[in-house]
Amino acid sequence: MRLSRLAVVPAAGVLVLAGVAAPSLAHAATPGPSVPRSLTLPSVTSAFARTATVLGVTDPAQRVDFGVSVAGRDDAGLAALAQSVSDPTSPDFRHFLTASQRSTRFDPPRSDTTTVVNALKALGFTVDQVTPDGRLVDAHGTVAQITTAFGVVFKNVRGPRGETLRTAMTQPLLPAVLKPLVSDVTGLSVVPATNYLADDSGPIGVTNNPATAYFNGRPCSAYYGEQAATAQPTYQGIHPPYTICGYDAAQIRAAYRIPQTGLDGSGVHIGIVDDYSSPTMVADTNEYSQRHGVPPLAAGQYVDHSLPAASAPPEVTVTEPTGEVGSLPIESPQEWSGEQSLDVEMVHLMAPKATIDYYGGIQGIGLQPLEAEFAFAMGDASAQFVSDSWGAYEGDLIVTPADFQLMSTSLQTGAVMGIGASFSSGDDGDEIEDSGTRQADFPASTDLATAVGGTTLVVGKDDTYVGETYWGTRLEPLSKDGKSWDATPVQDPTGSGPPQGPGLTAGAGGGGISSHYAEPAWQQKVVPAALTTQSAAESDGNAITSPGRVVPDISLVGDSTTGVLVGQTQTDKDGTARYSEFRIGGTSVSSPLFAGLMALAIQKNGGTSLGFVSPAMYAAYPLSPAAFRDPSLGRSLTNVRTDYNDTSDPTSGVHYALRLLGQLGTLHDLKGYDDSTGLGTPCASAFVLAVVHPTAPAGVAPGCGAALTAPPGGAPSAATPVVATAAPAAAPAIRTTDASGTLAFTGTDPTEPLAACALLAAGGAALVMRRRQRSK
Repeated sequence: MRLSRLAVVPAAGVLVLAGVAAPSLAHAATPGPSVPRSLTLPSVTSAFARTATVLGVTDPAQRVDFGVSVAGRDDAGLAALAQSVSDPTSPDFRHFLTASQRSTRFDPPRSDTTTVVNALKALGFTVDQVTPDGRLVDAHGTVAQITTAFGVVFKNVRGPRGETLRTAMTQPLLPAVLKPLVSDVTGLSVVPATNYLADDSGPIGVTNNPATAYFNGRPCSAYYGEQAATAQPTYQGIHPPYTICGYDAAQIRAAYRIPQTGLDGSGVHIGIVDDYSSPTMVADTNEYSQRHGVPPLAAGQYVDHSLPAASAPPEVTVTEPTGEVGSLPIESPQEWSGEQSLDVEMVHLMAPKATIDYYGGIQGIGLQPLEAEFAFAMGDASAQFVSDSWGAYEGDLIVTPADFQLMSTSLQTGAVMGIGASFSSGDDGDEIEDSGTRQADFPASTDLATAVGGTTLVVGKDDTYVGETYWGTRLEPLSKDGKSWDATPVQDPTGSGPPQGPGLTAGAGGGGISSHYAEPAWQQKVVPAALTTQSAAESDGNAITSPGRVVPDISLVGDSTTGVLVGQTQTDKDGTARYSEFRIGGTSVSSPLFAGLMALAIQKNGGTSLGFVSPAMYAAYPLSPAAFRDPSLGRSLTNVRTDYNDTSDPTSGVHYALRLLGQLGTLHDLKGYDDSTGLGTPCASAFVLAVVHPTAPAGVAPGCGAALTAPPGGAPSAATPVVATAAPAAAPAIRTTDASGTLAFTGTDPTEPLAACALLAAGGAALVMRRRQRSK
């Protein structure tokens, strides 16, 4: 329930549930024309469900969180207008609707939403929330209730690694009262079938108390190349530098030329969607700001739209397996508090005067809680741009056609009002090692969202921007005798390819081709055709073949080796909760940094929203070369990383690993657009002008247009400047950086705690249940 939402209800808003009685949902605007409906529900089951080994029936008392989408007045017209207002070549470009206009033309009649709400209640379900546009009714019930009401048959099946999973085996059969109104049902797909047992005593209970502290190892460098690791073995005849301790706000702002814009995000609203809501978020952000020279949050500058249960869960029963007795799974509030801190602080350091609208979901498994919060944010119309650092690869067991449809509708709803969205492209590179197939991450792969990838960022002394390369990291631990680095190859985990070494993999920015979304028109003049072509294996059984949508669209720092400092209240070994800071990476860094940059662009546009911005970026790309830097440092960079043996205890001793940076896997490093970094990385003072006026050629803006070559750690001299310019649309032939072309990367260092990323330990669930895109 969203009791805090009842104070003010605009004409286009919707009353949310407060008590037993159903809301009136009276429609204040003039109804639009009646549209004949012939609704066919998209599948709620994955292909896996049709082939998996059935283990037995599902516990009828198990809770199921699900969403019911109400069909709009003109969903085809909504989809067409969303594309048109986003297209710089269209006469409708950026002629956005008000919330009231959208409601009149496209939202469901409020009587339809009322009917759905009342019907679900009559069937015994608990209705948790209704989005402001009346399109999504979020509810929960038991397996038995869903089977009785919708005829859905649930079974427990054996997962890819032997775990027990629950899945819907059949499509919902809606009652007559709902059938003509409902366009989508989500949340019924594959999830773990039983509660996670830490021991024989039962499920783990966790609260919203501060998470266990995490500390980065020392020594480390204050800036890239500051300290050479002379006490460690050489690599190719040199001593690489120690990994940085974590870039601070000044270094990040300098690297992306934020000060040169003269902008601070004043008057702009940026949304963030996560799960749960940290009770120390405002205090932590203000402490972080005070330490790093950023203005603190003013009164009213942080608005928490979360469900009450997300803000203060009395106790949460953790249901997801982890493979480690006593460790906290990714659905716990403690794990999500780190994601929330990262997202909020990255937006704030880029746009310190922007208002942050935070949307936190409640406990649930799979994409459903996050998709519901995202739908609320897009229908709410408070935020002008929304950052999302979560997702799963398109072929993941938890992703169904129903999820694709819900996210497309939510993005269209926002786009017609000028609300844009960015999604992290993922932390697993081409996904081969994680999934066995080269594929893109969803929802980053959607054709109405901006996919933000990751780079390795090099900032030198005095906050000097040296350059960037694609984030793809390989790790070589110290040999047993401590005299060299162990480059032992790692066997392809699918068993179908050559060894993927030397070394272990340690994270990579997501990139590749969508198997669901066709190549959009706005990519066709910029993306090389060879990058859009899928192999037979990649396209087999998917919605499309070729050409496909390619991700990412743009990139910013993501490599945890060159990660950013983030601060939050954590629980130390002595049991005391106190504020502390640590280095973190992942495309969870790059997406909110991009959202903060969009706040500056919106401010540059007089505070008027810019909408879905990717078509504008691609239109501006050949006209405004200074706005997009082409990462060019290549594969020569190396670092030595220090980690505590117990990352919560700085007295526990340390171990070392060599980090080889810029490793591509099957992705490509091209002059111009490529599937590793997209259009490149933004130079803010030129970028904000380019996206505001995408069809007008822009000159070199303050601070943009030049970069230096790499520093120590694989470094040519920093004295030779390299001009960062965009390439013409025609790109050269694709080059891979490895003869086998099969290197791939997972999202975390095996020597580090798995809780930092949403990857699962050996022996845990094979399912990636709502991956947050972070890497420690």
